Amino acid sequence: MEKEIDKRRYVRIPATIKVIYSIKDDPAKSDVEVSTNNIGEGGILLYVPKPLPISVQMELNLYSPRSTSPIKTKSKVVWVNEIKPNKLYEIGVAFTEIKESAGEKAIFMDNSDKIFKKIKEFTKAEDAVLLESRVPKKLISLLSK
Repeated sequence: MEKEIDKRRYVRIPATIKVIYSIKDDPAKSDVEVSTNNIGEGGILLYVPKPLPISVQMELNLYSPRSTSPIKTKSKVVWVNEIKPNKLYEIGVAFTEIKESAGEKAIFMDNSDKIFKKIKEFTKAEDAVLLESRVPKKLISLLSK
């Protein structure tokens, strides 16, 4: 059996945050609160109760535990997968625009040294840092010291 290759351009991190989405031009699908699985610079994986069409335009409000106001993004659905028939779907959503004010609340980096420095700012020596499988080896080595 051939191993599936992850074709993402950005690293994803496991994250469970509050997300509220609205579908442009569809008032029935406004202010829907959903949960997340992971997030990265290019997009987010959401769990939703009903499937959404591929390429549908959405507005997302991402609520960080460290901030009182949401990060606002414009996004589009890029894939849909049924988890529980007629009850639960996961959708891959690509960010098409992130409001400029998000820069204060969201940090997207691909440089291991910068990521390590940022992790050290937010953690104490006794804290555990959980990483996913696509983390660069250099970052793992820095955190292991």
